[in-house]
Amino acid sequence: MKILRITSSIILLLTLCFSAAAQQPEEFYKWDVSVSYALQEHDKRMYDWPKFPKQAILDRQPENWGTHWYGLTIHRNILESKDFKLKVGLGYLTEYRTFRRPFNGCLFFGYDKNFCPDVLWFTNGYKIKMVNIPIDYSYHLFAGLNVNIAFEGNFSFYKNPMSQNLSFKEGYFQFNGYSFTAFPGISYDAIRFRVKLDYRAFQYRKIDQMIWHYAYFRNTTPNPAETSTYETYNPAHFRLTLSYEFGKREFQEER
Repeated sequence: MKILRITSSIILLLTLCFSAAAQQPEEFYKWDVSVSYALQEHDKRMYDWPKFPKQAILDRQPENWGTHWYGLTIHRNILESKDFKLKVGLGYLTEYRTFRRPFNGCLFFGYDKNFCPDVLWFTNGYKIKMVNIPIDYSYHLFAGLNVNIAFEGNFSFYKNPMSQNLSFKEGYFQFNGYSFTAFPGISYDAIRFRVKLDYRAFQYRKIDQMIWHYAYFRNTTPNPAETSTYETYNPAHFRLTLSYEFGKREFQEER
């Protein structure tokens, strides 16, 4: 009975949304503000680590999902008609990785790698804060349904490994290019609201030296963070976004 009530409520809500969208006159707005949440697979790459502690770390954390993204973005519509919409934006993103792993304490503390102690510092949740610059294109299909593609550039300005075995809680500030991504998806419009679900299909990002602990590569495999700068590694990443439009245009384009 509980499942039936929930299903009935969802059907009623969707019916009301479709009805409201159908009765709403077509209008154009200059701006929208959006909030987003994304869930991503863990980055569990341990590279050429010795079997121990690599296997012990993986065994303690068998779950595959647990990297969370939170975003707040404002967009400006630059091209718009009844069939399509093109907008650019500026936003704030936080990536929060819950996979507990060793990190490069030498980099964090600013030690010279040749004089850094061979100590494994572990993250206890790794936070990265970023500036987000999206370009979003949507094409209207029917009854409020759209297809979307977004291209986004991200620039990190703050990192904090939140180490459990050290006393510090503060991270460090440094502005760097972080990633370029592509997100195809679908969205639905109702009055001034838009709900969008998309998937990160492509990522080109700077290798994060924080997760490369130099001690295990110094005498074995060359550190990839020293031999390469960028990578296309792209763990599964799904995002849900809710937007609200405002700033109605005074003059409507011919449609």
